Amino acid sequence: MQREIILRRLAIIKQLYNQGVEQTKRSENLASFSILSFHDSVEMLLKLYSEYKNKKEVFSFPKYWDEFPELPLKEQMNSLSLRRKNLKHKGLFPSKLDIDHSKFSTKDFLKESIELIDGIKFDSISLTELVSNNEVRELLKESENQIDKKNYDLILENTAKAFAILIRQYEKKADGNYSSPFFFGEDLSFHNSFFMGFDSSELPNEFRKLGEFIDKSGESIKQMQFAIKIISLGLDYKKYVLFKYLTPNATFTIGGDIICEMWSGHKKEQYPENELSFLINFVVECSLKLQEFEIDYEKLNFEIPEVIIKEINN
Repeated sequence: MQREIILRRLAIIKQLYNQGVEQTKRSENLASFSILSFHDSVEMLLKLYSEYKNKKEVFSFPKYWDEFPELPLKEQMNSLSLRRKNLKHKGLFPSKLDIDHSKFSTKDFLKESIELIDGIKFDSISLTELVSNNEVRELLKESENQIDKKNYDLILENTAKAFAILIRQYEKKADGNYSSPFFFGEDLSFHNSFFMGFDSSELPNEFRKLGEFIDKSGESIKQMQFAIKIISLGLDYKKYVLFKYLTPNATFTIGGDIICEMWSGHKKEQYPENELSFLINFVVECSLKLQEFEIDYEKLNFEIPEVIIKEINN
């Protein structure tokens, strides 16, 4: 089996586990459904491991340990399977303690089992493999490679660019006869006091105040437009706020290039690894969220029939 295929399937498994972790943060009844995600991640890994060992048979869940005794945490995974059956088939909800136990035991199982596949480390599995947008994926991969080198400027710039490209390209998929449903007004970046001639110190005070009003209004409208867009796309706005605070402001030029600017007060000398990983993971999470539901605009853009005007001879 090709290593590239293995890594991509491991990325899916890791994403399933991450989804389960996110579900554990909900109210207790809703958190119970994390058991299904944890079990799916374990089952997918068992099937992958079986193929890796050149076994084509499909085994029942407990039989994998009989076939591959080197697999760890047999009892814990059987307990996870029992919780899944009780939830799915009997409507019996697990306790908070059971949910926490499932979360930690699943991660331990994944970490130990994945190392049996070419010595791959669970923490080294990149979810960027699941990003379909080539430009976004390459920017995120480059960012991951720079974490150990502590190349903060490049990581901050790349993740800001990747997010801006992701949102813009998703929004612009609605072209042709339909306008984007995520368009909430024109870009006012070039309608400021400078371009309108109200920023000169030689102007009367009332004109300079008008310029300040134009700039503040434009910036407020810009922030509201983007906030509405983030929420309408179904992205996590709270995470976006943190992402926006940590990264430079990415602005598209008229030519389509991206300029990244960060306030000096926001820039830090040191960025913890968890913050840098958060930036990359947030863009990946947003990408996967948008990939869940994509409208086929080509099918919606019906051809407009030509209107034939016949001359009427008097």
